[in-house]
Amino acid sequence: MLVEFVEILGESSAPTFSNMTVDSLPSDNMTVSSDLSTTISFLLRTSRPVRDSLVSMDYVLNIDRIRARLSITFITAEHLMIAKFEGWPGIKMRLSPVGSQSTGHNKDLDSLSDIVEDVATQAIRGVQLDIRTNTIKNFPVFKRTVFPNNTQKQ
Repeated sequence: MLVEFVEILGESSAPTFSNMTVDSLPSDNMTVSSDLSTTISFLLRTSRPVRDSLVSMDYVLNIDRIRARLSITFITAEHLMIAKFEGWPGIKMRLSPVGSQSTGHNKDLDSLSDIVEDVATQAIRGVQLDIRTNTIKNFPVFKRTVFPNNTQKQ
């Protein structure tokens, strides 16, 4: 079975960041860590083989709450930002089929929904985003600056 995250839906809210820390790394690189709390909704599309054909279904995945420690590492020379969750994020979610697929309940649909929810949860917990910062217009570039007053010995 294939589970595809098609899009982020409009019901999503802006994330809340707290307890933010910055650690400097060698070569002007750095790691920013923060507690993250948010709600977000995705449109998911599943594809699975049934007999001699491929059957697709759409679902709405409502993440009512995700609480996680987010870690973002900036590798300055490579213009690279790597974002991932640390540990085991707490996720509270609901999954519902889209459209006419949602009429009635049967064991197969419930079983399939459980599998889709498990796959989506694992994907969210294990995701790593590698983002090229030079492709983002006006993304700030970190440059270490030594101020003249700090270079003099007293």
